[in-house]
Amino acid sequence: MAKAICIITSSGMKCLSSPVKEHHPGDVPCRIAPRNASRDAQVAEIRRRLRPKRLGLSKPKQDVIVKVVELLLAANVGADTPFAIIKVA
Repeated sequence: MAKAICIITSSGMKCLSSPVKEHHPGDVPCRIAPRNASRDAQVAEIRRRLRPKRLGLSKPKQDVIVKVVELLLAANVGADTPFAIIKVA
């Protein structure tokens, strides 16, 4: 089973195992986060910029960075947004 990476903010939690899922406090079931073309384009650009060999990043490290960035974008994390990133075993 793949390990999920989650980001927790004051407005809830988003997890990426595939696809991005939203979780909210209380008795509300989790759901798949809505797709966002702008976010998808940003994630594709970040993935492209991480590829050059001069960066020395392995494919698994690139994948983790891209997953975290995708979650930050999905959760609308800004400069003043408190958040925590967790890795689910």
